[in-house]
Amino acid sequence: MKCRKMIVVASSLITLLLLAEGVFAAQGFTKQPACALTAQSVMKQTKSISQTAPPVSAAPTAAVSGFIGEARAKNIALTHAGFAENEVRRLRVEFDYDDGRAEYDVEFDVGQIEHSYEIDAVNGNILSYEAEMDD
Repeated sequence: MKCRKMIVVASSLITLLLLAEGVFAAQGFTKQPACALTAQSVMKQTKSISQTAPPVSAAPTAAVSGFIGEARAKNIALTHAGFAENEVRRLRVEFDYDDGRAEYDVEFDVGQIEHSYEIDAVNGNILSYEAEMDD
């Protein structure tokens, strides 16, 4: 999880640096880097990190990745709990890697009960399920 956050921060930094360079260039200013950290060096380091880390982007689509997809994970959790989507509140589906395994975290509330699921992203098996009173 820390590696993904670092990549997101690095990607955001790259975007800001490139935007700043573009704005300065458009205004006719030349800029000299105040330190050795340039957009190119950050991009190079980010590229090497991203080659060894899981993707940071949104959940992969089922057709491209071989994963079941967010919609299917949501349907599995709702069916297991016995609710339709219009009967729940605060429905959230998130793609994640946990202990090297791709999975979807599905959470929703029904009344005072919070339902939490971990669903295998490859085969759709429910890995864990909790239903507890929401505070």
